[in-house]
Amino acid sequence: VLGVLLVGGKLFCYTLEPAQRDNRVGESCIPTGRYVIKRYDSKKFNCPCVALYNVPGRSFISMHPGNTVTDTHGCILPGVVTGYLKDQRAVLQSKQAMNALMTLVQSDGMIMIRYGF
Repeated sequence: VLGVLLVGGKLFCYTLEPAQRDNRVGESCIPTGRYVIKRYDSKKFNCPCVALYNVPGRSFISMHPGNTVTDTHGCILPGVVTGYLKDQRAVLQSKQAMNALMTLVQSDGMIMIRYGF
């Protein structure tokens, strides 16, 4: 599912997550909403990431670089633009979007995730 990440009501970047599957853990995108975000260092993805909190029915959602739904691992991928890679919908320039997000998120904050743009 392609979506957008809004900061201060303005488009910050595009997002990619697994399809809507009744909010099932590891299989579905999260519901549209406003979420608390915090920085953390991910050992799994070996990079600084952002965690989303207060997601209904979920305990931990990570945002990390990647391009296609295969890269999501049930998480959210940011991208500067959308497109296709190997015939799959994708977010592109993901590391650039993640770096911009990490610069923005110096402490706890709030973001809005919305689908169907």
